[in-house]
Amino acid sequence: MNNPFDRENEKNEAIIFTRVTEAINYWLLQKFPEYDVKLIEKINRVEIEHRRILAIINDYEDSQAEYTKSITEKIIKDVNDFLMKEYPDLDKSLKMTAKNAENRLKKLEEKIKEMEQIHKHLKISDSICEDVYKMRDEFKQIKKFLEEFKTQVKRAFMIKEKA
Repeated sequence: MNNPFDRENEKNEAIIFTRVTEAINYWLLQKFPEYDVKLIEKINRVEIEHRRILAIINDYEDSQAEYTKSITEKIIKDVNDFLMKEYPDLDKSLKMTAKNAENRLKKLEEKIKEMEQIHKHLKISDSICEDVYKMRDEFKQIKKFLEEFKTQVKRAFMIKEKA
């Protein structure tokens, strides 16, 4: 049994509780010496039964899963056989559709892998807006430089024409 008293704040109560429980345990073992042995035996039997019940539950769940799988496979087989016998055109059409779907899934999986590879290589900025504004400012400076350069080139050619 856990001591309900705090050993630091309620030191006296904790000591009294510990001594009383030890005394009760000692008295029980002195009065009924087989009590401890019988209790341990009962606990061991309960643990064995608990393990046995868990094993039975696991076996049942496994058998249910196998049964469900076998029933599902049988139903699919019966439906496929029925379609093949009664509606061969529909059966062919469904098989073609299934193959097309499988091919598309494979292509999509390949695309997803490619996208994941591309995504790994992309450096995603924490603040795209900030980057865009910085680029805008840089382009404005480049544009201003080019306009000044154009005017200087025009002046240079105009000066040479006059001379």
